[in-house]
Amino acid sequence: MLGAILSLILPALPAFGAGVEPLMPAAVHRPPAPAAPAPAGLPDVSAVEGTAVAPAAGPEHQLWLYNRGLDESVWVSYGGAVGPLSPAVKRQINHLLRSRDGAEADISPELLDLLARIHRQFNWAPIQIVCGYRSPKYNAQLRRKNRGAARDSYHMEGMAADIRVEGVSTKVLRAYARSLGAGGVGYYRKRRFVHVDVGPVRSW
Repeated sequence: MLGAILSLILPALPAFGAGVEPLMPAAVHRPPAPAAPAPAGLPDVSAVEGTAVAPAAGPEHQLWLYNRGLDESVWVSYGGAVGPLSPAVKRQINHLLRSRDGAEADISPELLDLLARIHRQFNWAPIQIVCGYRSPKYNAQLRRKNRGAARDSYHMEGMAADIRVEGVSTKVLRAYARSLGAGGVGYYRKRRFVHVDVGPVRSW
């Protein structure tokens, strides 16, 4: 009897895993595939560190930011026909890149544009935010703990971010960021992230 019931039920059930998307943090939603061709003139990192990375096609400004520590993300498209970032989206970005003590500040539009160029170059892989804005209080705490925070850190101005890019080595990320000549680039091999800012051009 049980065998007869099971023979009726089991064919109607989907195979295990059918239609199931790979597990990702609940807050992360993969953006739609870009359709427009990428503007010409961006440096190509295909020869950097022996790793072939071709620029992806897409609009000028797209951003998929993921704060791993907070398990929060935001994806936006802006510029051109889409128009500038709305105040509501700016608030989302400011919140996502908030200081570890909860303080928020306006994130520099130039920094967002820089992150958008990095996002486009590496085939729209999410940019993981290790550190975005730092309040002066939190920056002072890091200095007291000898964590390498600069006294006048651009993080306190909303002009810097410490990042990783999913599937991209920090060496390749550093090389591309430096090729843009858009500001400061710091390489932190042991902690596996790259610092980018929109201050004067320099590297370390």
